[in-house]
Amino acid sequence: MKTKQSVDNLFKLLTLHNVKGLGDRTLFKLFETTSNLDSLLEKVESGDLGIGGKKLELILPSRSEILKMIGVIDRLNVKVIPSFSKDYPSQLKHLYDPPPVLYVRGAFNFSFETSLSVVGTRAYSSYGNSVLKTLLPDVISSGITVISGMAMGIDALAHWIALETEGFTVAVMGSGIDIVAPRQNAQLYEEIVDKGCVISEFPIGTEPTRYTFPQRNRIVAALAKSVLIVEAPAKSGALITAEYAADIGRDILAVPGSILSSSSQGTNKLIASGARPVLSVDDLLDSFGLVRGQLNVLSENYEELGSMEKTILEHIGSATVSIDDIVQSLKDHGYDEIINAISTLEIAGVLTRVSGDVLMVSR
Repeated sequence: MKTKQSVDNLFKLLTLHNVKGLGDRTLFKLFETTSNLDSLLEKVESGDLGIGGKKLELILPSRSEILKMIGVIDRLNVKVIPSFSKDYPSQLKHLYDPPPVLYVRGAFNFSFETSLSVVGTRAYSSYGNSVLKTLLPDVISSGITVISGMAMGIDALAHWIALETEGFTVAVMGSGIDIVAPRQNAQLYEEIVDKGCVISEFPIGTEPTRYTFPQRNRIVAALAKSVLIVEAPAKSGALITAEYAADIGRDILAVPGSILSSSSQGTNKLIASGARPVLSVDDLLDSFGLVRGQLNVLSENYEELGSMEKTILEHIGSATVSIDDIVQSLKDHGYDEIINAISTLEIAGVLTRVSGDVLMVSR
């Protein structure tokens, strides 16, 4: 049951996210300065945000609009996560334009280090179908989360395979989290909410447009360690995702195809430009430091970890890091809290001591 304070904070947060004339980049920057919603609302109401030295003409949503959104959020059990929250994925902050607010349904407990984004054409061939059904089950059984955009085609197929393999899957929406798009994926949407996680950056009630789908692709790219492209024409939304992934240093993997197939032109060009070709399940597993039949140590233990342990793992990523560096980077937390969390991770087998005080995530 929500307290009056939490409802008030939700009301203020939704108000800020639905101000006409206030862009997401500006709101994200404001959230970086403070998490005091009252202070931010005062700035918005005055039009003086302290950015650019000029007043803006901003239009606040009506009280009835926001109350209607809160009703939807309560009915669908949506979690609203602003960028200043400890629950906000830190990897999204690497984007040029991070979403200031996320709307989430389902279990929001997957790890960046054990996630694979899968994208491709909406009109996949029998080859694309066979490729995914060959590659993904072993990867999913090894504890890897599948992330995609719940579009028709490769996206939906990847989600279904994850569900059928009893793995965890995340769908990033190109609409408000309360609007299933495309409507043909209504059953898939409900299955993912029940067994995985659905995410949207768009306010409640946002209808999909030709712009919202490409926009959400940057989140699909940022949430995972590696991005796999399966069947993509020369002009494809999947290639937009690959561009976002390249910009923020993600591993880009592509399945080669026939030079006679238009659906393989994009993937073949990606490989020619330096993407890693995926020729077998082993190639995919290798991108996560796994071999076939080996369950990822991190995926086995992740859900049982506390917030401090997860923060440390996000900081380490795929690098090797010294304990001193971790303590310095997380200096807002207590020294004892950090050291105790590191010890917990080592005992759980999630962290390995490379030498002395240098640590890395176990594989």
